[in-house]
Amino acid sequence: MNTPDTTPPGNIHGMSLAASLGQGDERLTRIGGFSPKIRPEHTVLLGVRDLDPVEAPGTGTPVKGGLSYREAHLVLELLHESGIVTSAELVEVNPSLDTGQKTAQLDVDLLASLLGEQIL
Repeated sequence: MNTPDTTPPGNIHGMSLAASLGQGDERLTRIGGFSPKIRPEHTVLLGVRDLDPVEAPGTGTPVKGGLSYREAHLVLELLHESGIVTSAELVEVNPSLDTGQKTAQLDVDLLASLLGEQIL
């Protein structure tokens, strides 16, 4: 949810949500010819950047103290049950940093929980 003014590393891939909400540089917010593209009241961020570094080693921006494996799955299972989710984005998988495709598999498993699969 960063803008060019708030991003510590300056990575543009961390600005997509802010741009979609109409925040930040107009060159990003006006892509597609209109802004905003998403209404803030329809946006929820859960566990953002916080399922690493232990569970997801294949990221270039690890953060300590994030969600556990089970907590992340529980949140996504509950979101599935709510029936209100219309889109999701899983990011920060860097194959060159991943160990045995652990992070890639975690993303697949998390997405499966959001789509209705239960891990227990």
